[in-house]
Amino acid sequence: MSICKFSANPNPKAASANGSYITRDGACDRLDFFNADELRGEDLREDKINARSYTAERQDDEAGRAGSRNHYRIVLSFDRKEESEKAGEQAKEFLAKEFPNSKAIIATHQDTENTHCHVWLDCRDRDGRKLQLDNKKYKTLDERWARQYDREYKTDYEREYKEKKLETQRARAEKTPRPKRAKDKMNRAKFKAKDIKDVGVKSYDQTGIDRDKRPITAGHSAVEDSKQRIDRTERTIDRTSDAISDRAGNGERANKTLDGTIREAKTLRADIERRDINRDTAHERDTSRGR
Repeated sequence: MSICKFSANPNPKAASANGSYITRDGACDRLDFFNADELRGEDLREDKINARSYTAERQDDEAGRAGSRNHYRIVLSFDRKEESEKAGEQAKEFLAKEFPNSKAIIATHQDTENTHCHVWLDCRDRDGRKLQLDNKKYKTLDERWARQYDREYKTDYEREYKEKKLETQRARAEKTPRPKRAKDKMNRAKFKAKDIKDVGVKSYDQTGIDRDKRPITAGHSAVEDSKQRIDRTERTIDRTSDAISDRAGNGERANKTLDGTIREAKTLRADIERRDINRDTAHERDTSRGR
């Protein structure tokens, strides 16, 4: 299939490397020069040397200027085996239409089943101005090459390219349906009910409040949790009392710790008793209503 690929490598050290790659022995069968006849040598070997030297010089020239891009890359492929001379002429014709004032090196390769041309396109034209490539032209270079190819070889690649692009655009325009939620996923109402049952409070509605200090509104598990905290507090009181006896020099500080712990235990015990009373009262009220 006939294909045109255009790319721009921003690596400032890529110009020389790409020049060496496209002119390598065993792959490059012919070199043509577009608006750069001064690089033409006596034979292919000299052409390769001149091309590699030019790409290295241009890399060094652009190294001290603003912007890192120093060249562009184009690959023009054929759907068949074509003579290297004719392939180079086709590439020069394409450059004359799309980049008439630019300088380029065209390396024709015959190392694959299909003939193809690698184009090293200078980032500056013959006047020294930076190449300006608008977005519309960039996106239609493949169609322009296909149009030229169709005219030369009586094919229909331009229509195929346009159809494929339209298919791609339609696919991107279609909105992807949102994934369906799992049927067994807990909804918000179930989450609230579970939260109250396990913790005794809507924890997410009382941010900024310590968990131990949140008012418990319902739930047997929450009452049991408070009783366990009372047991732990009473054990802390016992340990603090032992510490007072062992550390006479720090008696004042230990007494303060003990007083605070006792107050916390009394508060917790009062809360438990109040909830027990409220629970019993509610139970009696429900029982009387049932009657």
